[in-house]
Amino acid sequence: MQALVFTLAAPMMAFGEIAVDERRGTAPRPTRSAVLGLLAAALGLERADPRQRPFADGYDIAVRTDRAGRVLADYHTVQVPPSSAINKAAKQTGRRPATRAEELAVGDLGTKLTRRDYLTDAAFTVLIVARPVAPVPLSELAGALERPHWRLSAGRRSCPLGLPPAPRVIEADTVIGAFTAYDDGEDGSPDRAALRALFRSDRTGRHSLNPSAAPIAADLGLEAVLGFSASRRETRRDAIADRSRWQFAPRVELVGRPAEAGDRAP
Repeated sequence: MQALVFTLAAPMMAFGEIAVDERRGTAPRPTRSAVLGLLAAALGLERADPRQRPFADGYDIAVRTDRAGRVLADYHTVQVPPSSAINKAAKQTGRRPATRAEELAVGDLGTKLTRRDYLTDAAFTVLIVARPVAPVPLSELAGALERPHWRLSAGRRSCPLGLPPAPRVIEADTVIGAFTAYDDGEDGSPDRAALRALFRSDRTGRHSLNPSAAPIAADLGLEAVLGFSASRRETRRDAIADRSRWQFAPRVELVGRPAEAGDRAP
């Protein structure tokens, strides 16, 4: 198995789930859409690019939670027109406001309190395996992560990465084996190991990452090469259906901790 493995760490992250009106929560780990969006940004694919659909269907993903981080709630106020005014404007123009500027132009503005959640000081290791229909080879994805077309963010644009992704294309028999090989390569570089240590300790400064016990969530397509037995399955609505319309479909993940099953990397 060939896999692209890279680091995703930042002081603040946000991975959208189902949002209701003024509340914007965050998932506890990167969503499939966020990971693919990061790669698409590195390649320079715009949301309306017709290549987005085959790109979204071309890869299996696994995410290891190295440091879960903590949730930070950001409260602020925004000016918005009432829904009745938006509906009236939509009837007159034949469509709803498509941008913030068009929304403000409706007038009759009111103020409401909103909440957006962020993960703080979290770190993850991401693994990508190409499916037969993958439109871009892993080596090209690795090169794009090293020299991205657009600035890379951890979910929202306001969340720049805290570490360079340091992508590596690795040959391994299992997902666990690929993660282990990546850790060995990163820790073998003194400069890189020092940087990673910033996101591999608890708030007291003590080293806390035990890779064999870190939880892993993986696509169903990786079940045969996990290298451990998943303890549960979770359904998340983060599979890209139409990126230009922000539409997402359900996806099933395999989740577990390798050490719980007594498994070890080969």
